[in-house]
Amino acid sequence: MVEDSPLDLIRQRTALLVAQQLRSHALVIARLADLIQQAVRWGHPHRAIHDAMTAGGLAVSWNTYRVSLRRARSRDGKTQTDPAAGAPSGAARLSGAPQVEVCALRAAPEPVQGSGTSSTTDMLAALERARVTASKDYARIAREDYRRRGRAIASTATPSRKDPS
Repeated sequence: MVEDSPLDLIRQRTALLVAQQLRSHALVIARLADLIQQAVRWGHPHRAIHDAMTAGGLAVSWNTYRVSLRRARSRDGKTQTDPAAGAPSGAARLSGAPQVEVCALRAAPEPVQGSGTSSTTDMLAALERARVTASKDYARIAREDYRRRGRAIASTATPSRKDPS
């Protein structure tokens, strides 16, 4: 029994997903991410994978393919290859060393009651303060302060109408 190559499977599944009229091209690419990864492992370049998807009816540019695949991988924690290069990144590409999966940075999990140390609690509190600080609109605060100072100066500089002098 002859097995289809990954590029043929990508073309066929792309045609099926395009026929479903999904809401975006990025969603089609995200659903094909595992199959794309398999094709990369078999040694197919990303240009050939992109061409197979185009042949399957997905009208997507190279940049859209590249960015959508990177986003899909980062959501899944599978960012071990660079779609532009078509090869594993870093030293694994040069030395033949085993590939190491690089996971996307995830939000810090909530500490379990009684298991966190004071340094962990301090770090989480500092991160929360930094998040709140970063969300402030300092331009608005500066404008309000400028107006308040301007009013204070204007009220002390003009003589009162009740004062006859």
